Amino acid sequence: KIITYYKTFKVKAYLIDVMKRFQNVRGMSDYGKSVTWPIPPTVLVKFEENMKYLFRRWRARQIVKNIPPSDMPQIKLKIAAMDALLGRRKDWGVQRTWEQDYLSSSRDNPGMMSQFATTMKDLKSRQHFSNVLF
Repeated sequence: KIITYYKTFKVKAYLIDVMKRFQNVRGMSDYGKSVTWPIPPTVLVKFEENMKYLFRRWRARQIVKNIPPSDMPQIKLKIAAMDALLGRRKDWGVQRTWEQDYLSSSRDNPGMMSQFATTMKDLKSRQHFSNVLF
């Protein structure tokens, strides 16, 4: 009987600790990313995994909600580029404004711009695509 009360106390203490730690995360600049999770009792390990999953989803939603709708197409293109280039290129332009077709830009590719534009025109007519992602 005492052990049952002790286990109940440990569960309640854990849940109260989680509530205290995450009480004000909505107002934090990182939405609680820097908050450390308390160590759960053994009986709540699976529950804690589910709580962390829900928290990560909530946090991602809060971050995405703050992105202006006009920037969403750029974000989607950056995600596509990240999937393709992560680990292959050290700097693939995630920090700068997305301009898409860098190889046809005179600022980024002054020497080969015209040759690239000609080649792309041929490819577009043969392969039937409209946009260059990066």
